[in-house]
Amino acid sequence: VSQGKTKNNKRRQGKTSYRALKLKNQIKAKKLAKKTNDSNPRTYDLTLFSNNVHGITSKASTCADIFNKYVIDIACTQESFLTGGENPPPSLCNNKYSHIKDNRQTQLGGGVLSLYPKVWHSDVVKIASGSNAEFHAIKFNCFSPPLVLINYYGPQATRGQDHVLNSIREVMYEAQIHLVDSTIVLCGDFNLYIGDSILPGNDPKLSKAGTLFNSLIEEMGLTIMNYMNKDFVHTYVDHQHNTKRALDLIITNNPGAFNSVVIDTHSREGTPSFTPFSTRVTNNDQRKVYADHAAIIASITLPLKQSNSNRSEEHTSELQSPDHLV
Repeated sequence: VSQGKTKNNKRRQGKTSYRALKLKNQIKAKKLAKKTNDSNPRTYDLTLFSNNVHGITSKASTCADIFNKYVIDIACTQESFLTGGENPPPSLCNNKYSHIKDNRQTQLGGGVLSLYPKVWHSDVVKIASGSNAEFHAIKFNCFSPPLVLINYYGPQATRGQDHVLNSIREVMYEAQIHLVDSTIVLCGDFNLYIGDSILPGNDPKLSKAGTLFNSLIEEMGLTIMNYMNKDFVHTYVDHQHNTKRALDLIITNNPGAFNSVVIDTHSREGTPSFTPFSTRVTNNDQRKVYADHAAIIASITLPLKQSNSNRSEEHTSELQSPDHLV
């Protein structure tokens, strides 16, 4: 993966306002409108997986099985628990995927890890890593417009309110930069109380950080796609406080590209279908220990860049049709 230039931290933290970026984006939009596009572009049905796995190494085997069964193209995991230069287990990639990681260097926990098909390698660029936040942004140039995927692990409230607010500003600014000239998919574990006004069916509790987040979502014209799941929007269940919240989100500037969003059954409410688990053996008894956030799978149809159609089809030919998501 080629490394894009890391954005200047001061710039990402707000020297250029969102309103100033809006003006720049209006200019970009006019330039894009002048471009001649294929009236009948070739498309690709991409399947995206997102989950806070709470340790990728112990769940590598079940992740690999899930990725194979559900024909996952791009997998975004949070709390990989990889540190320093540590790579994910080879069994996870299985000679099929390349990966991009942002590990914590010393402190245990955290980290984000994204997998994508090896055959797309020459069209994939890592364009940013978070400073205050744990995220990375990846551009997929095999699509037209390009897909900018942001894999995000939001800090918990125990890190302090200022840290949480700065984290939100940083990751949302990264999304804002690419708002007009790319399809943006921002996914991950946001660890926010966003209430139910922006996402009907969610727990109504709204924090100060959630208020800031919601205002940026509305200002940027983004959509939280959890609403497409049938019956519920939550990904986390807390029996102790009797709450169910959407802590894990999939957000986009192009909701029309989404065919479906499926949120798995939480392990505290039933048996999950595609949430990773590790196996714990006690007294000769085996039991499954699931990630405590439900996984999400989304089906997205994107136009292929004309010069890259054949390369993407190399991957397409190996896949089944993800009929279970339609």
